[in-house]
Amino acid sequence: MPRVRSRRPSAPVQLTTGPWRGVRTTTDPGDDTTDLLYDATNVLLPDTAGRSGAYARPGFTLLTSTALASGGTFRGQGAWKFVDLDGTVTNFCVIKGVLYRYDSVSGVFTDVSPVGITISAAATSRVYGVQFGNELVVTDGVNRPWLMTARSSTPVTGTVIQFNAANDTWSAFGKPTVYGGSIFFILNLLAGVSYRSTIAWSLPADAATGYDQTNYDFTWTIFATGVAAITAIQGTNTALYYGTANTIGEIVGPVGPNLQSTATSAAIAVNVGMAIPATVELFGQTIFFCDYRGRPWMLPVGGTP
Repeated sequence: MPRVRSRRPSAPVQLTTGPWRGVRTTTDPGDDTTDLLYDATNVLLPDTAGRSGAYARPGFTLLTSTALASGGTFRGQGAWKFVDLDGTVTNFCVIKGVLYRYDSVSGVFTDVSPVGITISAAATSRVYGVQFGNELVVTDGVNRPWLMTARSSTPVTGTVIQFNAANDTWSAFGKPTVYGGSIFFILNLLAGVSYRSTIAWSLPADAATGYDQTNYDFTWTIFATGVAAITAIQGTNTALYYGTANTIGEIVGPVGPNLQSTATSAAIAVNVGMAIPATVELFGQTIFFCDYRGRPWMLPVGGTP
């Protein structure tokens, strides 16, 4: 009879990882090390120099309110604040197409949705609010952008922004920005036609006037061939930055009727872009943003990412 040899089970091998000193994104498993996390996002490493554990990012609190219960599933679409000249802060948020004013002292949400204004409740619709002087400019990417006034009233007052003399329906993409005293939009749809390579702006200190209205031509198609869609814009004291999914550029020049002919534009980056408009934020003299993979970047004003 053939002889059968029994095999003894091998000893267990213990695999360990951490503490960590950072995060690494790589496609080669051979260069992974135990002190680097692989492709981790939204975590905090308290001590990268001495190595530490990874923890959930702090500073976030889940708000709940009976005023929101009737709306079904809690789904925030945007949140912003307005700061008056006397320092008074008013908080607003949009949840499932409803505009709420939030009192941070009492914790009360009040439905202040303006009469005659439609806010998209779609799960894919983000709602952006940007303070512009004594008004809030609000846009949901689906309906016409509008101006909020009477912020302490219930409801607030909303006035749609007219884009052209024909009063065509229009929408803006992403978050508006302030540059040179004017409000700037990325044009999304105008009368049902896509214009994602075009920016449009208002008169200085007057968000309701300008754009393509009678006697105004405050639009600029950055990419004449239309092959690149603008995904984000950010104004600073020195330039208007614009991004696509894979590039970043800047426009420098005084805002006005001759911006397109007198301003200069230059490429800042050709291998990284501001692909996610909701992540673009200006802090001091630095623009922070995420690329199409969700990786965070920083762009010093006047520098490169």
